[in-house]
Amino acid sequence: GSAVSAVDRTHTALMGYLRLACQGIGTQIEESDGLTSLLKKLVKNHPALEGHAHMEQIGKVLRSSGAILDALEPLRNRASMAHANHELLEEPEARLIVNVSRTLFHSLDSRLGELAR
Repeated sequence: GSAVSAVDRTHTALMGYLRLACQGIGTQIEESDGLTSLLKKLVKNHPALEGHAHMEQIGKVLRSSGAILDALEPLRNRASMAHANHELLEEPEARLIVNVSRTLFHSLDSRLGELAR
């Protein structure tokens, strides 16, 4: 399908992933925690995200990604097919959201998965 229809699924998958990752390390999460809050908790608490070369700068990149996620949630709610919205994202912008979300997901999964290997 189109990237516009993938915005909601991408949001849902990333939300689930961040929740599970936080819970997996015993980090307290709230039902009201959104993507930004979950990412912040994960970056702050996950042992796989500390002690590596350049982690200070990588932490900045990850925390800055929170600003992207902060913009993703209202776009998902008000401009995607998640709800009966009249003004949907255009395909290039929807593709941007999907690709940024996928990049963050794959990067985190690659790093956090190392603990289980």
